[in-house]
Amino acid sequence: MKPFLHLPDKIERYTKLHAEHGQAFYDLRLIVGQAPRDGRFTKSMQEAHDDTLVKFKDLSQYDDPRRNKRLASKCFDAVNREIPVTDLWTPW
Repeated sequence: MKPFLHLPDKIERYTKLHAEHGQAFYDLRLIVGQAPRDGRFTKSMQEAHDDTLVKFKDLSQYDDPRRNKRLASKCFDAVNREIPVTDLWTPW
């Protein structure tokens, strides 16, 4: 008998998305932290940034085909309350 909800597949997909997005976040965070220390945005930082953008694009194929708009809106609002957009920009 096949599982009706395909939970093992969903768990595997969400685990992959969570791990890979987490790694991409830390990759970008390293670039953001390194640039002010070095006083410039180097070619290697640009390459790392570009690689991370490619990773995000590759991960998009694992996103839910039918997104829960109510849940997405709720999460978006929660993140914006916790981390206001005005706190995200740090001029160098």
